[in-house]
Amino acid sequence: MQLSIRMIGIATTVFWVFLAAFVVLAVYSVKDLNLDFGQPVAGLDADGDLLISLPITIVNRGYTNLEAFRVATQVMGSDGAVIARGSTSVPVVRRDSSVVTTHNVSANLDDLLSRHGSFLFNDTELTLNATVGITLAQLVPVEARANFSVPWGAPLYDFAVGMPAFAPEEATSMVVSVPVSFENHAFFDLEGDIRLLMFDSSDRLVAEGGTALDVAQHTSYSGNIDLVFATSALTSSGKFEVYVHAGLFDYGPLVIPYG
Repeated sequence: MQLSIRMIGIATTVFWVFLAAFVVLAVYSVKDLNLDFGQPVAGLDADGDLLISLPITIVNRGYTNLEAFRVATQVMGSDGAVIARGSTSVPVVRRDSSVVTTHNVSANLDDLLSRHGSFLFNDTELTLNATVGITLAQLVPVEARANFSVPWGAPLYDFAVGMPAFAPEEATSMVVSVPVSFENHAFFDLEGDIRLLMFDSSDRLVAEGGTALDVAQHTSYSGNIDLVFATSALTSSGKFEVYVHAGLFDYGPLVIPYG
């Protein structure tokens, strides 16, 4: 009986020594793990949603397999608000091998610009916070964090409605020509139209008009919108309401007083 108990004790000791050595070996393998993150790129997916792609290369030159590799990210605006979340998993990266993958996180562009109107008019940087986790040899979890910056270009950067120019068309009607300009700093083209509504001092709609938009990314736009209204409707003050329908998003009204 004493011999059996002694043999069990020896076997248990050997097991724990083996397990400890295995864990040490697995942890030591971390030095032979190389994670290479490429530059995040913002674009559009097939549905016209915002898509941020982060290339990842995992090189495992260690002694054990890497399992349950996972990347979880959240994208934040300059105000710290979270605008999108995403995750990517790789089941296993075998020892002495490499895996190339792409982590994608997406957000509905129309919803994003509706909730964060400043993105329409201001260039900024988005922050991509990434949490990376792996399991070494099915036993040892390891976690790390990294931050990335993603440039954001405003589609309606420096948007401006200029001074209206009034001119008589007939004895009973007037034409107001309203200059509109902006720069498309976005990573997508703008195709759609701008609608302009004119209200008098009593908040009564007196005229409306529009013009088509076809503005390529990283180009500027400058044009005029002509409105025709009855001379009797002219007041010394009022407001314009601007609506932008760009296919990928709708925005408005942008209210601009005059007078």
